[in-house]
Amino acid sequence: MGMKTDVLIVTAQQRTGLHLQKSLRLVPGLSIKGPVHSSHKLLFFLTEYSPVLALIFLCPVTEKWLRLLFHAPRYPQVIFTASHSSYAPLAYTYNCAGYLVEPYSERDLCHTVKKALIRGRIWEHAREADTESLFPLSGKQKNHTRFFHPGEIDYFKAEDKYVFIFSGKKRYFCPYSLKELEGILKRDDFCRIRRNLIISRHAVHNAVKESPRDIYISLRTFGKPVLKVGRFYIPRTRKWLGL
Repeated sequence: MGMKTDVLIVTAQQRTGLHLQKSLRLVPGLSIKGPVHSSHKLLFFLTEYSPVLALIFLCPVTEKWLRLLFHAPRYPQVIFTASHSSYAPLAYTYNCAGYLVEPYSERDLCHTVKKALIRGRIWEHAREADTESLFPLSGKQKNHTRFFHPGEIDYFKAEDKYVFIFSGKKRYFCPYSLKELEGILKRDDFCRIRRNLIISRHAVHNAVKESPRDIYISLRTFGKPVLKVGRFYIPRTRKWLGL
């Protein structure tokens, strides 16, 4: 019997959790964990099992729960289900592999799960590949495609469900999520300083540490933006900048 893929169900509603559990049994090769109904149990399951896939029913799961995904040894592929589409922008900032709005069929759920598992295998392959294979990185702007080398990129920024490459005054659509980029880019050259932002070392003009919890980075790019480092990202940013 082959190895099974760990899938974690997260929902604050027990009835929804049991329904998802029943539906997932239709997909072969899955080891279903949960349903998880509390944040402390979610943290336990993420660190204990490091699931490949997490299936999260968003309402009333809060963003505090979602931040716990970053504590997993391996960030999972995440499928969100919700009663309406207004949660979609939030979902896509957490590297959403699928978004299902109720009512949806068991067939839709199974199809989305299978696609997410394929996406996970592609992601793992990209993570293991040489970073240099990412470049030149293609960026699109309307009908124009530009190919970037690392030194031409100032920063990557997530806006709604899209990621953009910023270079000088212009921005280009990026084909990767921030989480995928974070796993492939050289950590000496790029650093994630906020949930929606990865910056390039060459674009950093200076950094000011006003307190242990307040670090500001100014960039030498167009507009000379000053960025406050998110609290979750302060330890890695301090190490990256040598502060």
